[in-house]
Amino acid sequence: MQPIAGEPKISKGAQIKAESADRAATLAPEKAAKKRAAMVADKSGKTKRSNPQLYLNRELAQLEFNRRVLAQAEDADVPLLERLRFLCIVSNNLDEFFEIRVAGLKAQIELGADTTGPDGATPSQTFKEVSSRTHQLVARQYQLLNETILPELERAGILETRRGVGTFVNATPAQAHPPKQRERRLHAYVTRVLADAAEAGFTVDNLFEAIQSHRKGDA
Repeated sequence: MQPIAGEPKISKGAQIKAESADRAATLAPEKAAKKRAAMVADKSGKTKRSNPQLYLNRELAQLEFNRRVLAQAEDADVPLLERLRFLCIVSNNLDEFFEIRVAGLKAQIELGADTTGPDGATPSQTFKEVSSRTHQLVARQYQLLNETILPELERAGILETRRGVGTFVNATPAQAHPPKQRERRLHAYVTRVLADAAEAGFTVDNLFEAIQSHRKGDA
């Protein structure tokens, strides 16, 4: 572009800066519009994230976890003593749950707190739901214990009930586990021993020789 006669000459650098300023002024409204659109999108996103249906209630989630633990105790494929152990875990978890979480809910209710949590429930609403679900959970737990676990423990010889006296643990080692469970435990133990022996460079024959030598030494 040639300068008009009589006008002062403009350096190339000044001309580039002037053109850049013109482009910035032209694009300013477009950038502002994009910025406003981004702000609207963010605001819309926050509105969606504040939907109570997207959040789990902390207390009810803990009860749901214990329900899944109880489901392990209800599984007939789980070894009998493990099923009893899962029942005990549920009891321990509920003890701690009521000492901490439910006690906190009752304190909020006594103070008249009616603010809702992220899930949209007030302390009173949560407390009522916790009470209902806990009663159902404990009823299932005791039904399983009295109608399934304890009778099976007696049939396996682990427990002994004496009429008018009580129920006692049978301390006889040979009856510590049901036959099928003893077989599974023994198979798992032998598998571990064979794997450890193979890793150490020993064969099955080496193990048999060691066992026979050990038995002769005991004799």
